Amino acid sequence: MNFWDSFKISLNAIAGHKMRSILTMLGIVIGVSSIIIIVSIGQSGEKALKSNLAGSDNNTIDMMFTYDDENKNYSNEALTYNTHDIENLQSIPEIEKVVPKNTEYTTISGSKQSKTVEMIGITSQYYFLENLEVNEGREISSFEMSNSRRVALLNEKTAKSLFNLTSPVNQYIEVNGISVKIIGVYQEDIPVELQTEKVLIPLQAWPLIFNTEEITSLTIVADKVENMQVAGEKAVSMMNNTKEVSEEGTFEVLNMKEIQDGIASITKIMTGIVGAIASISLFVGGIGVMNIMLVSVTERTKEIGIRKALGASRGKILLQFLIESAFLTFIGGVIGIVIGYCGSYLFSLFSDWPFTVSIPIIAIGCLFSMAIGVVFGIMPANKAAKLEPIDALRYE
Repeated sequence: MNFWDSFKISLNAIAGHKMRSILTMLGIVIGVSSIIIIVSIGQSGEKALKSNLAGSDNNTIDMMFTYDDENKNYSNEALTYNTHDIENLQSIPEIEKVVPKNTEYTTISGSKQSKTVEMIGITSQYYFLENLEVNEGREISSFEMSNSRRVALLNEKTAKSLFNLTSPVNQYIEVNGISVKIIGVYQEDIPVELQTEKVLIPLQAWPLIFNTEEITSLTIVADKVENMQVAGEKAVSMMNNTKEVSEEGTFEVLNMKEIQDGIASITKIMTGIVGAIASISLFVGGIGVMNIMLVSVTERTKEIGIRKALGASRGKILLQFLIESAFLTFIGGVIGIVIGYCGSYLFSLFSDWPFTVSIPIIAIGCLFSMAIGVVFGIMPANKAAKLEPIDALRYE
Protein backbone atom coordinates (compact mmCIF):
# COMPACT_ATOMS: atom_id res chain seq x y z
CA MET A 1 0.00 0.00 0.00
CA ASN A 2 1.52 3.30 -1.10
CA PHE A 3 1.04 6.90 0.08
CA TRP A 4 -1.85 7.51 -2.33
CA ASP A 5 -3.73 4.48 -0.98
CA SER A 6 -3.25 5.75 2.59
CA PHE A 7 -4.51 9.16 1.50
CA LYS A 8 -7.69 7.70 -0.09
CA ILE A 9 -8.42 5.61 3.01
CA SER A 10 -8.01 8.73 5.18
CA LEU A 11 -10.40 10.70 2.95
CA ASN A 12 -13.00 7.94 3.10
CA ALA A 13 -12.72 7.86 6.90
CA ILE A 14 -13.22 11.65 7.08
CA ALA A 15 -16.17 11.56 4.64
CA GLY A 16 -17.76 8.68 6.55
CA HIS A 17 -17.90 10.67 9.80
CA LYS A 18 -18.89 14.16 8.65
CA MET A 19 -20.16 15.53 11.97
CA ARG A 20 -17.14 14.25 13.86
CA SER A 21 -14.82 15.72 11.23
CA ILE A 22 -16.56 19.12 11.44
CA LEU A 23 -16.26 19.17 15.22
CA THR A 24 -12.59 18.18 14.93
CA MET A 25 -11.89 21.08 12.56
CA LEU A 26 -13.86 23.65 14.56
CA GLY A 27 -11.07 24.54 16.99
CA ILE A 28 -8.58 24.95 14.14
CA VAL A 29 -11.03 27.11 12.17
CA ILE A 30 -11.56 29.42 15.16
CA GLY A 31 -7.83 29.60 15.93
CA VAL A 32 -6.64 30.38 12.39
CA SER A 33 -9.44 32.88 11.64
CA SER A 34 -8.84 34.67 14.96
CA ILE A 35 -5.12 35.07 14.29
CA ILE A 36 -5.67 36.37 10.75
CA ILE A 37 -8.35 38.86 11.85
CA ILE A 38 -6.30 40.12 14.81
CA VAL A 39 -3.09 40.53 12.80
CA SER A 40 -5.04 42.16 9.97
CA ILE A 41 -6.68 44.64 12.35
CA GLY A 42 -3.29 45.45 13.87
CA GLN A 43 -1.70 46.07 10.47
CA SER A 44 -4.72 48.07 9.27
CA GLY A 45 -4.58 50.19 12.42
CA GLU A 46 -0.88 50.82 11.90
CA LYS A 47 -1.51 51.90 8.29
CA ALA A 48 -4.40 54.15 9.36
CA LEU A 49 -2.28 55.84 12.03
CA LYS A 50 0.61 56.33 9.62
CA SER A 51 -1.80 57.73 7.06
CA ASN A 52 -3.21 60.19 9.59
CA LEU A 53 0.27 61.28 10.63
CA ALA A 54 1.31 61.52 7.00
CA GLY A 55 -0.74 64.71 6.80
CA SER A 56 2.24 66.21 8.57
CA ASP A 57 5.30 65.52 6.46
CA ASN A 58 8.09 63.33 7.76
CA ASN A 59 10.40 66.34 7.88
CA THR A 60 8.34 68.20 10.50
CA ILE A 61 9.58 68.83 14.04
CA ASP A 62 7.54 70.00 17.03
CA MET A 63 9.22 72.34 19.50
CA MET A 64 8.45 71.78 23.19
CA PHE A 65 9.75 72.86 26.58
CA THR A 66 10.48 70.41 29.40
CA TYR A 67 10.47 71.85 32.90
CA ASP A 68 12.90 70.94 35.63
CA ASP A 69 10.75 68.96 38.12
CA GLU A 70 12.43 70.68 41.05
CA ASN A 71 11.58 74.14 39.79
CA LYS A 72 8.31 75.47 41.21
CA ASN A 73 8.46 79.07 39.97
CA TYR A 74 7.59 78.65 36.33
CA SER A 75 7.42 81.71 34.09
CA ASN A 76 5.34 82.12 30.95
CA GLU A 77 8.44 82.87 28.86
CA ALA A 78 9.20 79.24 28.06
CA LEU A 79 5.60 78.35 27.23
CA THR A 80 5.10 80.99 24.56
CA TYR A 81 6.84 82.26 21.43
CA ASN A 82 6.91 85.53 19.51
CA THR A 83 7.83 86.75 16.04
CA HIS A 84 11.44 87.24 17.14
CA ASP A 85 11.71 83.52 18.01
CA ILE A 86 10.27 82.58 14.62
CA GLU A 87 12.75 84.84 12.79
CA ASN A 88 15.66 83.33 14.74
CA LEU A 89 14.61 79.80 13.86
CA GLN A 90 14.04 80.62 10.19
CA SER A 91 17.62 81.90 9.99
CA ILE A 92 18.89 78.33 10.47
CA PRO A 93 19.95 77.03 6.99
CA GLU A 94 18.49 73.53 7.50
CA ILE A 95 15.04 74.90 8.39
CA GLU A 96 12.71 75.56 5.46
CA LYS A 97 9.89 77.19 7.42
CA VAL A 98 8.49 77.68 10.90
CA VAL A 99 4.73 77.32 11.31
CA PRO A 100 3.16 78.97 14.38
CA LYS A 101 -0.11 77.77 15.90
CA ASN A 102 -2.24 78.54 18.94
CA THR A 103 -4.51 76.08 20.72
CA GLU A 104 -7.15 76.80 23.34
CA TYR A 105 -10.03 74.73 24.67
CA THR A 106 -13.02 77.01 24.97
CA THR A 107 -16.82 77.00 24.85
CA ILE A 108 -18.52 78.17 21.67
CA SER A 109 -22.21 78.68 20.96
CA GLY A 110 -23.94 77.64 17.76
CA SER A 111 -27.50 77.95 16.54
CA LYS A 112 -28.80 75.18 18.79
CA GLN A 113 -26.34 74.52 21.61
CA SER A 114 -22.95 75.22 23.16
CA LYS A 115 -19.89 72.99 22.94
CA THR A 116 -16.39 72.90 24.38
CA VAL A 117 -14.06 72.66 21.39
CA GLU A 118 -10.38 72.84 20.54
CA MET A 119 -9.92 76.29 19.01
CA ILE A 120 -6.84 76.44 16.76
CA GLY A 121 -5.28 79.62 15.42
CA ILE A 122 -3.57 78.90 12.09
CA THR A 123 -1.62 80.49 9.27
CA SER A 124 -1.89 79.56 5.59
CA GLN A 125 1.03 77.15 6.06
CA TYR A 126 -1.14 75.01 8.33
CA TYR A 127 -2.89 73.62 5.23
CA PHE A 128 0.49 72.40 3.98
CA LEU A 129 1.25 70.65 7.27
CA GLU A 130 -2.10 68.94 7.83
CA ASN A 131 -3.11 68.35 4.20
CA LEU A 132 -6.60 69.71 4.92
CA GLU A 133 -9.45 69.03 2.54
CA VAL A 134 -12.48 71.32 2.70
CA ASN A 135 -15.59 69.39 1.63
CA GLU A 136 -18.12 72.19 2.17
CA GLY A 137 -17.58 75.91 1.73
CA ARG A 138 -14.00 77.17 1.26
CA GLU A 139 -10.63 77.64 2.95
CA ILE A 140 -9.61 80.71 4.92
CA SER A 141 -8.02 82.99 2.32
CA SER A 142 -4.65 84.74 2.61
CA PHE A 143 -6.49 88.07 2.70
CA GLU A 144 -8.60 86.90 5.65
CA MET A 145 -5.47 85.61 7.37
CA SER A 146 -3.49 88.84 7.04
CA ASN A 147 -6.45 91.11 7.85
CA SER A 148 -7.50 89.30 11.03
CA ARG A 149 -10.95 88.40 9.74
CA ARG A 150 -13.20 86.65 12.23
CA VAL A 151 -13.94 83.58 10.12
CA ALA A 152 -13.72 79.89 10.95
CA LEU A 153 -13.51 76.36 9.58
CA LEU A 154 -15.23 73.56 11.50
CA ASN A 155 -14.34 69.90 11.34
CA GLU A 156 -17.15 67.47 10.54
CA LYS A 157 -17.83 66.49 14.15
CA THR A 158 -18.19 70.11 15.30
CA ALA A 159 -20.48 70.92 12.38
CA LYS A 160 -22.63 67.89 13.11
CA SER A 161 -22.89 68.49 16.86
CA LEU A 162 -23.64 72.22 16.58
CA PHE A 163 -25.82 72.33 13.48
CA ASN A 164 -26.99 68.71 13.06
CA LEU A 165 -28.27 68.33 9.47
CA THR A 166 -28.24 72.05 8.71
CA SER A 167 -25.33 73.43 6.69
CA PRO A 168 -23.15 75.61 8.97
CA VAL A 169 -21.63 77.60 6.11
CA ASN A 170 -22.38 81.35 6.37
CA GLN A 171 -23.79 80.88 9.87
CA TYR A 172 -22.17 82.27 13.02
CA ILE A 173 -20.71 80.92 16.25
CA GLU A 174 -20.00 82.97 19.34
CA VAL A 175 -16.59 82.73 21.04
CA ASN A 176 -15.91 84.79 24.17
CA GLY A 177 -18.80 87.05 23.23
CA ILE A 178 -17.47 87.65 19.70
CA SER A 179 -19.31 86.50 16.55
CA VAL A 180 -17.27 84.43 14.11
CA LYS A 181 -18.54 83.55 10.64
CA ILE A 182 -18.29 79.93 9.47
CA ILE A 183 -16.98 79.73 5.92
CA GLY A 184 -16.37 76.00 5.55
CA VAL A 185 -16.23 72.45 6.91
CA TYR A 186 -13.06 70.41 6.55
CA GLN A 187 -12.56 66.66 6.45
CA GLU A 188 -10.18 64.67 8.66
CA ASP A 189 -8.62 61.30 7.83
CA ILE A 190 -10.34 59.53 10.74
CA PRO A 191 -14.03 58.58 11.16
CA VAL A 192 -16.27 61.32 12.57
CA GLU A 193 -16.96 59.21 15.67
CA LEU A 194 -13.27 59.28 16.60
CA GLN A 195 -12.76 63.00 16.00
CA THR A 196 -12.61 65.71 18.63
CA GLU A 197 -14.47 68.97 18.04
CA LYS A 198 -12.12 71.48 16.37
CA VAL A 199 -12.49 75.02 15.05
CA LEU A 200 -9.84 76.76 12.93
CA ILE A 201 -9.49 80.56 12.86
CA PRO A 202 -6.79 82.90 11.49
CA LEU A 203 -3.88 83.21 13.92
CA GLN A 204 -3.92 86.97 13.33
CA ALA A 205 -7.50 87.08 14.67
CA TRP A 206 -6.45 85.32 17.90
CA PRO A 207 -5.72 88.56 19.84
CA LEU A 208 -9.20 89.87 18.99
CA ILE A 209 -10.88 86.81 20.50
CA PHE A 210 -8.50 85.72 23.27
CA ASN A 211 -6.80 89.03 24.05
CA THR A 212 -3.24 87.72 23.71
CA GLU A 213 -0.59 87.93 20.99
CA GLU A 214 1.54 85.11 22.38
CA ILE A 215 2.10 82.00 20.28
CA THR A 216 1.85 78.66 22.09
CA SER A 217 3.11 76.19 19.49
CA LEU A 218 5.76 76.02 16.77
CA THR A 219 6.23 73.36 14.12
CA ILE A 220 9.55 73.38 12.29
CA VAL A 221 9.86 72.06 8.73
CA ALA A 222 13.34 70.88 7.78
CA ASP A 223 14.47 71.48 4.20
CA LYS A 224 14.86 67.71 3.78
CA VAL A 225 14.46 64.56 5.88
CA GLU A 226 18.23 64.00 6.06
CA ASN A 227 18.66 67.34 7.87
CA MET A 228 15.99 66.76 10.52
CA GLN A 229 18.42 65.87 13.29
CA VAL A 230 20.73 68.79 12.55
CA ALA A 231 17.79 71.20 12.25
CA GLY A 232 16.38 69.97 15.56
CA GLU A 233 19.71 70.27 17.39
CA LYS A 234 20.32 73.80 16.08
CA ALA A 235 16.76 74.86 16.94
CA VAL A 236 17.10 73.54 20.52
CA SER A 237 20.47 75.25 20.94
CA MET A 238 19.16 78.57 19.62
CA MET A 239 16.01 78.54 21.76
CA ASN A 240 17.89 77.56 24.92
CA ASN A 241 20.35 80.41 24.34
CA THR A 242 17.88 83.13 23.37
CA LYS A 243 14.92 82.46 25.68
CA GLU A 244 17.01 82.62 28.89
CA VAL A 245 15.00 79.98 30.74
CA SER A 246 17.80 77.50 31.46
CA GLU A 247 17.05 77.57 35.18
CA GLU A 248 13.50 76.36 34.56
CA GLY A 249 14.18 73.55 32.11
CA THR A 250 15.20 72.99 28.52
CA PHE A 251 13.76 73.06 25.01
CA GLU A 252 13.40 69.77 23.16
CA VAL A 253 12.10 68.64 19.79
CA LEU A 254 9.99 65.71 18.66
CA ASN A 255 9.97 64.86 14.97
CA MET A 256 7.18 63.14 13.07
CA LYS A 257 9.37 60.21 12.03
CA GLU A 258 10.02 59.36 15.69
CA ILE A 259 6.29 59.48 16.38
CA GLN A 260 5.52 57.19 13.43
CA ASP A 261 8.27 54.74 14.37
CA GLY A 262 7.09 54.69 17.98
CA ILE A 263 3.48 54.04 17.02
CA ALA A 264 4.51 51.33 14.55
CA SER A 265 6.61 49.64 17.23
CA ILE A 266 3.82 49.73 19.83
CA THR A 267 1.25 48.49 17.31
CA LYS A 268 3.45 45.55 16.32
CA ILE A 269 4.06 44.61 19.95
CA MET A 270 0.34 44.78 20.80
CA THR A 271 -0.59 42.81 17.67
CA GLY A 272 2.02 40.19 18.56
CA ILE A 273 0.74 39.87 22.14
CA VAL A 274 -2.92 39.60 21.14
CA GLY A 275 -2.01 37.25 18.27
CA ALA A 276 -0.10 35.03 20.70
CA ILE A 277 -3.14 34.92 22.98
CA ALA A 278 -5.35 34.02 20.02
CA SER A 279 -2.94 31.24 19.03
CA ILE A 280 -3.83 29.49 22.29
CA SER A 281 -7.10 28.56 20.59
CA LEU A 282 -5.02 26.67 17.99
CA PHE A 283 -3.39 24.71 20.79
CA VAL A 284 -6.82 23.93 22.25
CA GLY A 285 -7.98 22.92 18.78
CA GLY A 286 -4.99 20.58 18.54
CA ILE A 287 -6.00 18.89 21.79
CA GLY A 288 -9.50 18.49 20.33
CA VAL A 289 -8.00 16.85 17.24
CA MET A 290 -6.02 14.45 19.41
CA ASN A 291 -9.08 13.48 21.46
CA ILE A 292 -11.27 12.86 18.41
CA MET A 293 -8.52 10.86 16.72
CA LEU A 294 -8.13 8.70 19.84
CA VAL A 295 -11.87 8.02 19.70
CA SER A 296 -11.51 7.22 16.00
CA VAL A 297 -8.71 4.74 16.72
CA THR A 298 -10.83 3.03 19.39
CA GLU A 299 -13.85 2.80 17.05
CA ARG A 300 -11.73 1.37 14.22
CA THR A 301 -9.76 -1.13 16.28
CA LYS A 302 -11.15 -4.11 14.35
CA GLU A 303 -10.43 -2.40 11.02
CA ILE A 304 -6.83 -1.86 12.13
CA GLY A 305 -6.59 -5.52 13.20
CA ILE A 306 -7.85 -6.74 9.82
CA ARG A 307 -5.43 -4.52 7.92
CA LYS A 308 -2.53 -5.71 10.07
CA ALA A 309 -3.58 -9.33 9.60
CA LEU A 310 -3.52 -8.73 5.84
CA GLY A 311 0.06 -7.46 6.04
CA ALA A 312 -0.15 -3.72 6.74
CA SER A 313 2.97 -2.58 8.60
CA ARG A 314 3.09 -0.33 11.64
CA GLY A 315 4.50 2.43 9.47
CA LYS A 316 1.55 2.25 7.05
CA ILE A 317 -1.00 2.40 9.89
CA LEU A 318 0.90 5.30 11.48
CA LEU A 319 1.01 7.13 8.13
CA GLN A 320 -2.72 6.65 7.52
CA PHE A 321 -3.76 8.24 10.81
CA LEU A 322 -1.20 11.04 10.52
CA ILE A 323 -2.50 11.86 7.02
CA GLU A 324 -6.07 11.86 8.34
CA SER A 325 -5.16 14.18 11.22
CA ALA A 326 -3.06 16.54 9.07
CA PHE A 327 -5.70 16.70 6.33
CA LEU A 328 -8.44 17.52 8.85
CA THR A 329 -6.45 20.40 10.31
CA PHE A 330 -5.38 21.56 6.83
CA ILE A 331 -9.03 21.84 5.73
CA GLY A 332 -9.80 23.58 9.03
CA GLY A 333 -6.94 25.98 8.35
CA VAL A 334 -8.20 26.78 4.83
CA ILE A 335 -11.73 27.44 6.14
CA GLY A 336 -10.22 29.59 8.92
CA ILE A 337 -8.25 31.58 6.33
CA VAL A 338 -11.40 32.26 4.28
CA ILE A 339 -13.35 33.33 7.39
CA GLY A 340 -10.42 35.45 8.60
CA TYR A 341 -10.10 37.13 5.19
CA CYS A 342 -13.83 37.92 5.02
CA GLY A 343 -13.87 39.10 8.64
CA SER A 344 -10.94 41.43 8.01
CA TYR A 345 -12.62 42.83 4.90
CA LEU A 346 -15.89 43.48 6.76
CA PHE A 347 -13.98 45.21 9.56
CA SER A 348 -12.27 47.52 7.06
CA LEU A 349 -15.65 48.42 5.52
CA PHE A 350 -17.18 49.45 8.83
CA SER A 351 -14.08 51.08 10.32
CA ASP A 352 -12.83 53.02 7.25
CA TRP A 353 -9.39 51.55 7.93
CA PRO A 354 -7.42 50.23 4.94
CA PHE A 355 -7.99 46.55 4.16
CA THR A 356 -4.79 44.66 4.92
CA VAL A 357 -4.22 40.91 4.98
CA SER A 358 -0.69 39.60 5.31
CA ILE A 359 0.12 36.86 2.78
CA PRO A 360 2.91 35.46 5.02
CA ILE A 361 0.42 35.20 7.92
CA ILE A 362 -2.00 33.28 5.67
CA ALA A 363 0.79 30.91 4.62
CA ILE A 364 1.95 30.48 8.22
CA GLY A 365 -1.64 29.83 9.34
CA CYS A 366 -2.05 27.13 6.70
CA LEU A 367 1.26 25.41 7.46
CA PHE A 368 0.84 25.76 11.22
CA SER A 369 -2.60 24.14 11.10
CA MET A 370 -1.10 21.14 9.28
CA ALA A 371 1.74 21.01 11.81
CA ILE A 372 -0.85 20.98 14.62
CA GLY A 373 -2.49 17.98 12.93
CA VAL A 374 0.80 16.11 12.69
CA VAL A 375 1.97 16.91 16.24
CA PHE A 376 -1.35 16.15 17.94
CA GLY A 377 -2.01 13.22 15.63
CA ILE A 378 1.16 11.38 16.62
CA MET A 379 -0.27 9.90 19.84
CA PRO A 380 -3.45 8.47 18.25
CA ALA A 381 -1.52 7.28 15.18
CA ASN A 382 1.12 5.65 17.35
CA LYS A 383 -1.58 3.95 19.44
CA ALA A 384 -3.16 2.57 16.27
CA ALA A 385 0.21 1.40 14.91
CA LYS A 386 1.09 -0.47 18.12
CA LEU A 387 -2.13 -2.52 18.23
CA GLU A 388 -1.51 -6.25 17.96
CA PRO A 389 -3.61 -7.91 15.24
CA ILE A 390 -5.00 -10.62 17.55
CA ASP A 391 -5.98 -8.15 20.29
CA ALA A 392 -7.52 -5.80 17.72
CA LEU A 393 -9.60 -8.54 16.11
CA ARG A 394 -10.89 -9.65 19.51
CA TYR A 395 -11.98 -6.10 20.43
CA GLU A 396 -15.75 -5.66 20.90
